[in-house]
Amino acid sequence: MAARLAAALACAGLATVLTADPAAAACRTLGFSVNDFGKEVLTRDSRSLLQDYVKRWTKEQGIRRYRVGKTTTTCKLYLKLPILGEEYTCKSQARVCW
Repeated sequence: MAARLAAALACAGLATVLTADPAAAACRTLGFSVNDFGKEVLTRDSRSLLQDYVKRWTKEQGIRRYRVGKTTTTCKLYLKLPILGEEYTCKSQARVCW
């Protein structure tokens, strides 16, 4: 698990920042995508990595007080291999306001 999290954090390029609409200038939607085998574990990892990314992003932006809205996670089948099983891509997103 720790190795998987470390590898995912090394792929921070997968983390996305989606701009918010102009009416909510103090909010952003942040997301994090992960690819791996095993949908249940991957869903949990995606949510955990998003939480870590939100903490890191707000710290880098100098934001001390913020609220994280509801986290949504979607998983799609990426690759199905007869012997190894199914590989999924899961993306977790949450709106962060400060």
